[in-house]
Formats: sequence, C-alpha cells, structure tokens
Amino acid sequence: MNYFLENYVSIILKKYLGKTTNRAVREQLEQNLPPNLPKYMALLTNFEDKIESLGLTELYEKMLLDLILEEQKYERNSDNWKTHIRKRMLALMLYVHLKEKSKRHILNNFFELWRVVYPLNPLPQRVMRQK
Repeated sequence: MNYFLENYVSIILKKYLGKTTNRAVREQLEQNLPPNLPKYMALLTNFEDKIESLGLTELYEKMLLDLILEEQKYERNSDNWKTHIRKRMLALMLYVHLKEKSKRHILNNFFELWRVVYPLNPLPQRVMRQK
C-alpha cells in the first residue's frame, strides 16, 4: 500500500505541498502518524486527511476510479497482468476506505478493508509464530 500511495496518490499532492518528488510527499505525511493504527493504515489516513483538507477529494476519487476501470491490456497470468490486477484491487479498496469514512474505526487494517470490499472471499489471517 505504501508503494501505491507514494507512486500514485503523491502525484496529486506534490505541487500543493511544494514537493518535487513523490517520496518527499510520503516522507512529509509519515510525520505524526496516528499511533493506534498499523503504519500503512496510518499513512493512508494521513494521505486522505491531507487530500480532504486541500479540497482534492474529487480529483483523488477520479484517479482511483480511472485505475479501477483501466482497460486490461496484458496477457492473462503474465507478471504485468498480475501487477495490473493488484493495482486495480488496491484502488478499489482505497476508494471504499475513502467513501466509508464513518466506518474508518473498524477499517483499521488490510484484512478488515478486504472483508468490506470482498465479503465472499475473505483473506485468511495468518498468525506469525514466535521463535
């Protein structure tokens, strides 16, 4: 998710934050992350809050919808096809996160977000074994 935020969402914010690189945008938004969330969800929240505070929500929504609806042009099961599908799936999950602002308190990790978007195909949560 961090890669997606830096390489796609940062483009929207770059000029408004006076930054020259996508990484500089991400680094600025990594400051003061909410402590009660996993880092990637806290970063997503900061990105969305900044987009909303700058009045760029419609532009962000359009970018996400363009990615979701982007035409499939790669051979099925190729590496490019898999990357394209992952990008579209993540854009859809971020779109839902943006639109379900009242549910953000329960959409606090990737698994919960996935469950809302894909309720019939939940991801199994694996517990890391202690060594």
